[in-house]
Amino acid sequence: IIIVITIFIITTIIIITAIIIVITIFIITTIIIITTIIIITTIIIITAIIIVITVCIIITAIIITAIIIVITIIIVITIFIITTIIIITTIIIITTIIIITTIIIITTIIIITAIIIVITVCIIITAIIFIYIFIATTFL
Repeated sequence: IIIVITIFIITTIIIITAIIIVITIFIITTIIIITTIIIITTIIIITAIIIVITVCIIITAIIITAIIIVITIIIVITIFIITTIIIITTIIIITTIIIITTIIIITTIIIITAIIIVITVCIIITAIIFIYIFIATTFL
């Protein structure tokens, strides 16, 4: 009876320790699996966030460079338009000054020639009158 009781006690202790070992192994393996799953998912989430952030940074850099390029093109075009307007206005001013000075020169030449013609006509008329007076006085 004592041998049977001791065998029963020993087998129950062995069974209880085996159950405890199996339960602890199961708990340890589940903890390891859960922690590896958590670590892998956090690594995936962190890499996805890093990829999204880098893509956003690249997109914003592209947008900023495009805006800078557009602004420089607009500035260059406005400078070109302003310089062409200034060149055209200076050409118009210079041509109008040249036209006005040529008109003034031509009109002064016409006025001077008209005065010379009038003076010569007056001299010729007075000479003819003096010749008639001289002829008339000599014949009279």
